[in-house]
Amino acid sequence: MAKKTEDLDLGVDQKPAKTKWVILLLVSALVLMVGTAAGLYFTGIIHFGKPAPAEQAPSSVKRPHFYELEPFIVNFPHGGAIRLLQVGFSLLSFDEKTIGALTKHTPVLRNNLLLLLSRQQPENLQSAEGKEMLRQAVTQEIQNLLEKQAGGGNVETIFFTQFVMQ
Repeated sequence: MAKKTEDLDLGVDQKPAKTKWVILLLVSALVLMVGTAAGLYFTGIIHFGKPAPAEQAPSSVKRPHFYELEPFIVNFPHGGAIRLLQVGFSLLSFDEKTIGALTKHTPVLRNNLLLLLSRQQPENLQSAEGKEMLRQAVTQEIQNLLEKQAGGGNVETIFFTQFVMQ
């Protein structure tokens, strides 16, 4: 019988093969977790560094409030081709108190706007620039009324809802 004095050494240990598999498994798991997190972030499911939309304070959001005025009808002096103006306005404000003040002072507001409209020249209102100037004048008149009658308020802008000249 032959004695076994030496083991065959092929130069390969079993431990490094196991270590390679463990490292490969850890790297694969890390890549999978990073890929999943990136996918969730870009689809909007998770948020890093900023609160979710439901967590944002609702008081910081300004909501628009509209105040619709009944249409105005103004007669122009005889002699011109245009004798009648019918115009309606809608007012935009982000302050609910301003809308309350406008409601409270509607008679004064209508009076001031009727006087303003009756001072207009029909020829000037036919162009887009003339309508824009009228819109600015009406906005200024409303701001002046709010200052005098309500102690302040802010109308962001007005919109024409009707504009007829005959």
